[in-house]
Amino acid sequence: MKPALAVAPPTGPCALSTAITDRESDLICALIAATRHLEQARDRAVTPDTEAARYPQPITAAALRSRVLGNADRLRRALDDLTAPYEQTDRPLELTANYSALQGD
Repeated sequence: MKPALAVAPPTGPCALSTAITDRESDLICALIAATRHLEQARDRAVTPDTEAARYPQPITAAALRSRVLGNADRLRRALDDLTAPYEQTDRPLELTANYSALQGD
């Protein structure tokens, strides 16, 4: 039997996704929301030991490190696959005004 999570996972889209859905494509919306979630996780993570202490079942910092790095590799592969069709090697990438507006610039 799988143990209960300390915090229930969200159901449905997050507030950030809902706020930008009308302004962006599904792909851009998902990328922006994922980036913000990762930035929030980065900002609240203190050390592997303190993060491991949040688990309802004991987990070592070494095991947590392995899970974090494995999932980061998975994210990198997914991003590479996702962005490959958009890459142009014949000219530099340009940021759009929409991107700057969403970043609050």
